[in-house]
Amino acid sequence: MENYNNDSSEWQQQQQQHKHWSQYSCDDHSQFPTQILPHNVSDSSSGSFQYSEFHTWPLPIEESLEDRAVSASKSHSQAEKRRRDRINTQLANLRKLIPKSDKMDKAALLGSVIDQVKDLKRKAMDVSKVITVPTEIDEVSIDYNHVEDETNNNKLNKFKNNFIIKASVCCDDRPELFSELIQVLKGLRLTTVKADIASVGGRIK
Repeated sequence: MENYNNDSSEWQQQQQQHKHWSQYSCDDHSQFPTQILPHNVSDSSSGSFQYSEFHTWPLPIEESLEDRAVSASKSHSQAEKRRRDRINTQLANLRKLIPKSDKMDKAALLGSVIDQVKDLKRKAMDVSKVITVPTEIDEVSIDYNHVEDETNNNKLNKFKNNFIIKASVCCDDRPELFSELIQVLKGLRLTTVKADIASVGGRIK
C-alpha cells in the first residue's frame, strides 16, 4: 500500500502540472514561457511532457589573419607580374625602333631612344625652315616687308612702294578654317599673292 500511495501521489502531482499548463490559452501566446514551450504531449494518463531542445545555428567563421595575408600576398604578386609584363612589352617595341639594340640593357636602350627622339626633333625643325610643316604648337606669326622699286619679281612689280605681309597660322585642322581666313582677308582688303598650305596628322599650317 505504501508503494501504491507513492505512485498515486506522483500521478496526482503530474495531473496538477498538466492542469496548470492547460490553463494557458492557446490564443494568447504571450502567456507561454518563450524558452519552455511544450513540443509534444504524450499520453494524457502519463502526465509527462517532452520539450524540444533549442536549435543552434553555426556562426559565420571569419577568415583567419593568416589566410588574409596569403590572399593579399598572392594578389600583390599577380599585380606585380602584370606590371612587369607591360614594361617588357613596351621595351620590346622600343627595341624594334632602335637599330642594334638586341644586346642593350634597359638603361642603354632608354638612352638611345631619348637621343633618337632629340635627333628627330632637330631634323623636323630643319625641314620646317625649308618647307611648310605643321608643328604641335598653336601659333600665329606676322612679318611684313617693304617692296622697293628695283624689285625684279614680276609678280610684285604692281605692288611696289607697298607692304608685303606674310602671315602664318598653325593650328588643328577643321572644316571651317578656310572660310574664316577668307573672311578675315576680305575684311582687311588684302590681295593674296601666294599661299602655302600643309596638313599633317590633323594639324594644318
